[in-house]
Amino acid sequence: MLRAAIAIAMLLLLGGQAFGQDRQITVANSTELVESGFAKYLYPRFSLKKGIRINAVALHGGVEADLLIGPDYMVKDGIPVFKGGDSVYMAYAVPSSEKADLVNSFLDWLDSEIGKRTIDSFAPDGVQLYESGPATEVKAVAREFSGDAVIGAKFALALCGRCHVVGEVNRKKGLGSTPSFGALRAMGDWENRFFMFYLLNPHPAFTQIEDVTDPFDETRPSPIAPLELTLEILDSIISYVNEMEPADLGGEIQFQ
Repeated sequence: MLRAAIAIAMLLLLGGQAFGQDRQITVANSTELVESGFAKYLYPRFSLKKGIRINAVALHGGVEADLLIGPDYMVKDGIPVFKGGDSVYMAYAVPSSEKADLVNSFLDWLDSEIGKRTIDSFAPDGVQLYESGPATEVKAVAREFSGDAVIGAKFALALCGRCHVVGEVNRKKGLGSTPSFGALRAMGDWENRFFMFYLLNPHPAFTQIEDVTDPFDETRPSPIAPLELTLEILDSIISYVNEMEPADLGGEIQFQ
């Protein structure tokens, strides 16, 4: 019964907007935006909200793209969209592109409150790498949890419960080497751990998120049954975890 309910829920969640070629733009990114995982984190969240797919490619000479994004010493004559380190990142809309309306939709989203929160929220290992706006101060970001916690509970058990103790429902079935959801919820950076779990080992080896992760290398297939989900499902799981009571991990270890 649980599998049937989950299958129905997945069909409902996956039955949203389909992306056509006319609803797709190509964005050329400087190397660090790709290597940091920022591109994979940012673009699918825009696509989820606006129904516009972003095809991310490397920024180099001769690349064909609708929009270029990179530090100001690489991308000239653009508009500032965010900061990273000592660089201001610029976005340059290619004049010859026939998708100016879609590009403008993306640029408007970057400048919106939710776009800025998304930029500021990217903090692998608890370190914020980029900040919205070229001159804004680094600020604490209050995340919003908009997923369905009830659906999230079902998917958390079905997908994550294979390794993690999700709650009382599988209290004795998790792997001893993996932290429980309650323990994760008690950690100060729990939001980042869940929002970006697919970028953190060992998850990339067996996780597929629709329109986010690359297909598995044919020479290196998933070592276990793949974990397959969408960003909608992930948002629902995170909403479920947000409502969870953190585990009591005890006080800090005292040394003498």
